[in-house]
Amino acid sequence: MFEHLTLQYSEVESILKDQYVPDIKPSEIQVILNLRDAYQYAATINNVTDFSLTNVLEINLLVKGARAQDAGQIRTTDVIVPLTNETYQPPIPNEAQVQKLVTNIMSDTTTTTDKALTLMLTLSRMQPFMDGNKRTAIVAASALMFADKRGLIAIPEDKLHWYSWQLTKYYRSDNMQPLKQWLADNAVFGINA
Repeated sequence: MFEHLTLQYSEVESILKDQYVPDIKPSEIQVILNLRDAYQYAATINNVTDFSLTNVLEINLLVKGARAQDAGQIRTTDVIVPLTNETYQPPIPNEAQVQKLVTNIMSDTTTTTDKALTLMLTLSRMQPFMDGNKRTAIVAASALMFADKRGLIAIPEDKLHWYSWQLTKYYRSDNMQPLKQWLADNAVFGINA
């Protein structure tokens, strides 16, 4: 579910084993290593009730890399998300808004899986960071799943195009229910998911 990466599974595996992979851009290698670090951090979150904006900020810091400008910080300028034949420009968030969003999701009485999917989709649409929003969103959602031993969220490779198209529809409509149900049926993996 990581756009702009053209790596094969075997290449990712080699990168994670610190093996040389020919003809791979250093930037792609860095994305993989940053995701590894973000998922390792996500696996250390032990309690769903303790999950907060602080965790989301840390995940974004790791996803982008600590040296990246604005990593782990709520954006203060506009971003434009290219969609098919148009663009989506979410409002500039402030930290209090994002804090309230995360708190509201976490205090809901729904299942952990529902909270994780809601968090993932809401962060993806809100675009609270300058970069790495969808990666941050899926790692944060998986962190909740890990903390409650519910598995993880992963978009199947053969469904990436469809998922991107549905995400575009969600950006336009702000109706997450159809996509959330599809994710629950197709992208939640693990015991007791």
